[in-house]
Amino acid sequence: QPFERIFNNESIKYDVFENNFYTYKFRYADNTQLRLLYHFVRDKDKIIIELHQYAVKRRNNKNYIEVFEKYAKNYKK
Repeated sequence: QPFERIFNNESIKYDVFENNFYTYKFRYADNTQLRLLYHFVRDKDKIIIELHQYAVKRRNNKNYIEVFEKYAKNYKK
């Protein structure tokens, strides 16, 4: 299935931001949560996935969302 048609998959596209940025959600064995901000680009037959930022999420702290959102909004290639 093409990446652009993936919906409701929290592991692959946990948060969706501007400019083709997404969050990948990961949980360690000790229950620590990691969020990765990545950029998806399809260039002809080539797919590029770039890691841009990460955040360690503790409990109900969602401060990473504001940081990721601002970064994605202001991203200039």
